[in-house]
Amino acid sequence: DPMTSTRRLTMKPEKKADIAVIVTCHNYGRYLRQCLQSIESQVLKPASVLVVDDASTDETEAVVRQFPEVDYRRVEFLNGNRSRNFGFTQVTAEWVVFFDADNYMAPEFLDVLHGASRVRPGLDFVYCDRINFTDGDGSWHPEPEGVWRSGPFQPDRLRQGNYVDLASLLRAGCFPGFDESLRRYQDWDLWLNVVLRQGVDAMCHSLFFSIGSTVPISAERSPTTGRSGPSDGNTDSDSTLNYRL
Repeated sequence: DPMTSTRRLTMKPEKKADIAVIVTCHNYGRYLRQCLQSIESQVLKPASVLVVDDASTDETEAVVRQFPEVDYRRVEFLNGNRSRNFGFTQVTAEWVVFFDADNYMAPEFLDVLHGASRVRPGLDFVYCDRINFTDGDGSWHPEPEGVWRSGPFQPDRLRQGNYVDLASLLRAGCFPGFDESLRRYQDWDLWLNVVLRQGVDAMCHSLFFSIGSTVPISAERSPTTGRSGPSDGNTDSDSTLNYRL
């Protein structure tokens, strides 16, 4: 009788990739829950997620404890780049994503970026557009709300200014480390170093969201921008980064 027969339920295996997501946070507990929920909801699951809490005095640790699968490390660096470098030493994966606590991912973020790496196996990093929006009064923010277009990969263009956000998929073996002495242009410095090591890229769609906030995420961030330098495409002529591409 089909009404009484036992049906065997077949569950689709969870899609997972050898990716470590490293989230750095300084007093951004109010955004961290949404950030971690977006990572937890990825179509393609990362192998590991780590939150590096850099001297937060808010609810950051309590928020992380609500996510049993997320690893937590507390440091007292008051230095975003040092926190990212430390986070890298705590994970083991083929690919890494450095992510700020005031950002959150579209559900297909990891799936699309990692998919590009499978189509083109020689890729060292994969980046995408982002969507800017503000929390409260956004009049101070240097960029308009909406889609921020990164554009196609051009080494000469990267020499003039950064257009690759920190929130990108990077092959771990190509990570040169962040310069912990820099207070600006950290993202730009990272990508220039990767490209100088002959990294290549791919560009995808708008796959994550960036919140503009009046409170800096880490101690070295500018209180006027709330972001860390060139990930916003900053092309200030007073840059002290000089590379030959």
